[in-house]
Amino acid sequence: MIPDSIENFLDKELEKHNDIFFEDLQTWFERKLESLVNEGKLFYRNDEYLGGKALEIKVRHILKQIGFKITFEKNIDSDGIIKPNDTFKNKKPIVFEIKSGKTNSPSRTELRQLDDYIFELSGEEKARKEGLGESRLKYNPLHGMYGHGLEKQEKLFHPTPHKGLMIYNNTSGTFFKDSFLFELGFNEREFSNKRDICVLSYKELIDYSELVLNGKMMLEDLWNLIHETVGTRNKN
Repeated sequence: MIPDSIENFLDKELEKHNDIFFEDLQTWFERKLESLVNEGKLFYRNDEYLGGKALEIKVRHILKQIGFKITFEKNIDSDGIIKPNDTFKNKKPIVFEIKSGKTNSPSRTELRQLDDYIFELSGEEKARKEGLGESRLKYNPLHGMYGHGLEKQEKLFHPTPHKGLMIYNNTSGTFFKDSFLFELGFNEREFSNKRDICVLSYKELIDYSELVLNGKMMLEDLWNLIHETVGTRNKN
């Protein structure tokens, strides 16, 4: 329950400042909540029912807590990008999305949204224009002067490849039941396989983070596990 003192304070301050709009207050409020969570001054009631903005804030807090470095890219509206630690051998960054709902897995539309961010961050459009994954002949004007107009061009791939990570929670608390097996639907599984997307349930993230915090799993091992996983950890 929110104390009356906090509510009264906000009412008085808003009366003083009539140039504050809803969007401004919402942005400030969400940023402030995330700051309070990261500082250990604000806590959650029940993990299993978390969804929406609260889930986003909590997941980022967990990722930071175990040692991952999270950044954001201008004009990319993802929930965050995890940069590799200096000691990691695998240097491919991870772009992640955090989703929630009443269903037991993310939809293909939600996975496609993540894939759009992977596409942009990986420079796939540029690579496609220049021959993604193709070896081909390219005209070289200098060689053309000597009667050799074409030269072999090496295969081109993504200039800045990124791994996709989807973290999903069922807000009905289903994922926290002992007998539950987290799986994707057929279409979602096929899409994740084609686009190299790792999908973890929120419960799985909590379990892995506890292993890292308790010294039973190295952070780089979790990093590698995400990169090696396509779809879910449970293969159906």
